[in-house]
Amino acid sequence: MTGVMAYNGDLTQKEIPFNRLKPAASLKLIYNTGDFINFRLGLVYGQVSGNDKKNTSYYLTDRNLSFESNVAEVNFCAEFNFFDPEFHNDYP
Repeated sequence: MTGVMAYNGDLTQKEIPFNRLKPAASLKLIYNTGDFINFRLGLVYGQVSGNDKKNTSYYLTDRNLSFESNVAEVNFCAEFNFFDPEFHNDYP
């Protein structure tokens, strides 16, 4: 999967800083055991950054803070399916 990442905090003045969106990518592998449990492994990588020079308040631009950070995540999940999806399918 592909998407975007952004930092939201004291170095941003907007809730979603569209001008600071950076590309991100993830990979998910799912192993279906055939029973009621599935295992999922995920990898995510992206980059976030913030900079006071892009703020409109002179209090913030005078502070002159900035950062750039790589974000890497590994996750493992077990899914329990208590109901059979084919049994609850309403479509013919």
